[in-house]
Amino acid sequence: MFTEWHYVRHTRGMLKIILGILLIPAFYAVIFLASLWNPYAKLDRLPVAVVNLDQPVISHHHRVALGQQLTHELVHNHEVDFSELSAKQTKQRLKSG
Repeated sequence: MFTEWHYVRHTRGMLKIILGILLIPAFYAVIFLASLWNPYAKLDRLPVAVVNLDQPVISHHHRVALGQQLTHELVHNHEVDFSELSAKQTKQRLKSG
C-alpha cells in the first residue's frame, strides 16, 4: 500500500486526478444540497393562477359564494404570488409558457 502512495506523491498528474475525483462529487453535493436547503424561502415569487369557476348558490335566503370568498382570500394572501385569472387567460399563459 505504501508503494502506491509513493508513486502518487512523485507523479504530479496522478495527484491532480485523485484530487479531481475527490472534489468534483463534493462540489456537486454541496450545490445540490444548497438548492434544496430551504425550498419555502422564496414562495412569494412563485406565480399561481386562481381560476374561479364556482357558481354561487342561495341557501336559506342568503347568497353563498364560497369560490369567490376563497379566491379573494388567496389573492390577498402574500405568501405566494396568487393572481385571479379567467379560464381563457390561464390557457393562453400556459400555452405561451
